Amino acid sequence: MQLQRSTLGFMAAVLCLTPAFGWTQEQAAKKIVHLELKGPILEAPQDNPLSGLGGKEMPTTRSLLDKLETIRTDPSVDAVFVTVDEPAMGLAQVQELRSAFERLKANDKEVYVHLDSCYTTGLYWLTSVASKLAVVPTGDVWVTGLYGEQLFLKDALTYLHLDADVIHIGDYKSAGEIVSRNDPSPAALEMINWLYDDLYRQMLEQIASSRQLTTEQLQKLVDQGPYGAEEAQKLGLIDEVMGRKEFVDWVKARHGDAPFEKNYGESETKHLDFSDPFAFFKIFGEMMTPPEESSTPSVALIYVEGPIITGEGEEGMFSSTNRGASTPLRKALHEAAYDDSVKAVVLRVDSPGGSAVASDIIWMATQEVAKNKPFIVSMGNVAGSGGYYVSCGADRIFAEPGTLTGSIGVVGMKLVTKGMWDWMGVHWHPVQRGTNADIMATDKLWTPEHRAKIEGWMNSVYGVFKERVLLKRKDKLTKPIDELAGGRVYTGAQALQLGLVDQLGGLKDALTYAALQANLGEEYEIKLLPKPKTLFDLFMGELGGEARMGAALNSAGALNTLLPMLQTLEPQKAQAFIRTLRQLQTAQQEKILLAMPSEIVIY
Repeated sequence: MQLQRSTLGFMAAVLCLTPAFGWTQEQAAKKIVHLELKGPILEAPQDNPLSGLGGKEMPTTRSLLDKLETIRTDPSVDAVFVTVDEPAMGLAQVQELRSAFERLKANDKEVYVHLDSCYTTGLYWLTSVASKLAVVPTGDVWVTGLYGEQLFLKDALTYLHLDADVIHIGDYKSAGEIVSRNDPSPAALEMINWLYDDLYRQMLEQIASSRQLTTEQLQKLVDQGPYGAEEAQKLGLIDEVMGRKEFVDWVKARHGDAPFEKNYGESETKHLDFSDPFAFFKIFGEMMTPPEESSTPSVALIYVEGPIITGEGEEGMFSSTNRGASTPLRKALHEAAYDDSVKAVVLRVDSPGGSAVASDIIWMATQEVAKNKPFIVSMGNVAGSGGYYVSCGADRIFAEPGTLTGSIGVVGMKLVTKGMWDWMGVHWHPVQRGTNADIMATDKLWTPEHRAKIEGWMNSVYGVFKERVLLKRKDKLTKPIDELAGGRVYTGAQALQLGLVDQLGGLKDALTYAALQANLGEEYEIKLLPKPKTLFDLFMGELGGEARMGAALNSAGALNTLLPMLQTLEPQKAQAFIRTLRQLQTAQQEKILLAMPSEIVIY
């Protein structure tokens, strides 16, 4: 009993002395957030209520930025501990996450990164911003510069007895070279070189600043890489050579044995428990119930992601919405324009373009918004050609320095399939009425007369494209439009100098700017449009769309059957190949494209 009294007395004395030593309850509750970057970092959230069932939903750029901003202002968080497991992100996403890590450090939140291996320069570009960067003793550090490869399919088409007829409007509009050449044209090569020169400059400057090196010193290190972990530490490229547990213990000791929190800010995941039918139907009922409408002032966030196509796009329980489809985007923009609770709109664009018709449909809908409220664009990794077309009518355009944009030009093509059918022993007999009825026939190349008609049509579309750009940006451009167009692609940093974009910054910057332009205070919401689907929406849609869903499943199945080995061995190239095939499909359907040049895979 005496011991208990003494113990209580000692505790009381400590509590009484606490203010004198400045030890507050807030400090005692400090923690370290464990952030794992794993797999693809999406742009738009998965519009499928089944996507997160039984597991975590895939992170998006916005969800990561929101989490890091919450951490930045949370007094109970002392630091962030970052690990990676083959994250997949573009250069603009790398730069946006780097900026978020820098904001954490500026607010006295340390950022610790531990890597088993730093296997790409892109990963090092991201993680070099860390307060402390550690690699395991047997790991390696690949700081070797930028390396990329472009995809060309001419020989592949020849092997399949296919031919491509391509027309470019603009010397630098090289999208059709994917099927008409096996290497870039001189103009396309010139453009690729100016893009890589600027991206390489950005990489050197940002990494050198983080590692307290000059760009000259870093360039010498890059040219001599890669390195083992021990050598990289001696050269100042990383800070520590430690195993995971050793580094965790070191971080904990530095922060007074603060606990690690792995699922910071994450809501409880719904799990289907088939042994409990009542729990099952409870979750099912919640998923079938549409969310309540809110009248709180909001900034609408609308995504344009992937190829831009006409119509509805594919969606269903087992396929995700195509966020480049013109019909749902037109509806969402119309809703945003006339919803009184929406005070401003941010269009997040991560698209290489596609259909000229669909791009113009979306552009016209953006102007309906711009007449009524502030309309802002945030560019992701790519916002070129059709992606720039739908962006150019904004009041203000934000881009990351590494965003690829511009590509103001037009390409037309058709695939000639007669050789393939002949090779297969399949023959088609043509029947024609009308002089130009066969202009898009796939059994022959364009005649000179047909080519002249297609070029006239394309020049008309090109003229409209330039007019759309000049309507909002004429006084901002630093060169005549014809010197900026012609299919030329630029980095975000170059586009800023040329007046094609207004400000360097990410999605968070664009949302904040939109709220300020709408005179919104601290209390406002971000409203995602089109509204996320409920299970009821998808279920009802499938009742009338079994054929569409089946086609989507068959299409995905064919690709997965065709490319399983390539997806395992070289996933980046496999995805680039799949995107290119989809672009060719769009070309066959739409005839004229506002599309970026050949896929570039950057390592």
